[in-house]
Amino acid sequence: MPRHPNYKNSYPIYNVPKLGGQHAPYLVAALKAYASGERAHSTMHSHAATMTAQDMQDMAAYLAGQELKPTGKAVGTTPKAAQTCVACHGNDGIGILPEYPNLAGQHEDYIRHALTPIAAGSARTP
Repeated sequence: MPRHPNYKNSYPIYNVPKLGGQHAPYLVAALKAYASGERAHSTMHSHAATMTAQDMQDMAAYLAGQELKPTGKAVGTTPKAAQTCVACHGNDGIGILPEYPNLAGQHEDYIRHALTPIAAGSARTP
């Protein structure tokens, strides 16, 4: 977990996602996808590929046990284009099933970056 609130990915440049308060099953699935290369991110692949299944479970439990910290900004009305997103991520940005990530409190630039492959027709975010 980044120790500095403005920790950014090196390229492309965007804030790394906030992981505290995410659902443990989502985090484990993401780590497995990074380890296998299904999710493409060289840094995350190198870390996840060295983790055991127990390491992944432990890391996910640690992060899931942290408080989800909203940004404090009012979100407003969900845009019509995002109604499909609400079906999984909820009106409040909290994943409705543990396999779905929480979007509440994420950095705006990270969300924008994560939506790029979805807008291009891929179902998987980085």
